[in-house]
Amino acid sequence: MKRLLPVWLSLLVLAGGLGLRVEDPDLLVRLRHLVFDAYQTWHPRSYEPMPVVIVDIDDTSLERFGQWPWPRDRMAELVDRLGAAGVAAIAFDMMFPEPDRTSPARIIDRLGGAYDTAGLPDHDTLFAEALARVPAVTGLAGVADAGDRPRPLAKFGLATAGDDPN
Repeated sequence: MKRLLPVWLSLLVLAGGLGLRVEDPDLLVRLRHLVFDAYQTWHPRSYEPMPVVIVDIDDTSLERFGQWPWPRDRMAELVDRLGAAGVAAIAFDMMFPEPDRTSPARIIDRLGGAYDTAGLPDHDTLFAEALARVPAVTGLAGVADAGDRPRPLAKFGLATAGDDPN
């Protein structure tokens, strides 16, 4: 009996640990995160250049360039600078659904159209031209009735098996 006690005790501890892992109570999750944070503070990973870089619009960017959303001419400049830096592709995790309100022609229209906009660039055109120069993709959302708006080209098909995914 005394020889089986360590075996039973080990099995009991293993079953208890497995039960805690399956249940994963909030206290245990918090403790795990605190331990991970402590490890990162004591010995953080060293920086290594990665093939994917995220260009984030952070508070410093907003202080420097102004409130969001930025005019499309600024976005065109960002795309051109990233292209000049040699990026393989740019992916925007945002959509640009409406025309840019800061384009000179749209500002003049709001002022009554009394000024000539000849020679002034359209910000949407600048952005579209910049996107055409560099492999880039923007966000896309489907609409029930697109009307006469152009639809994106189908790059792939979808197939399902089994139950209806809807």
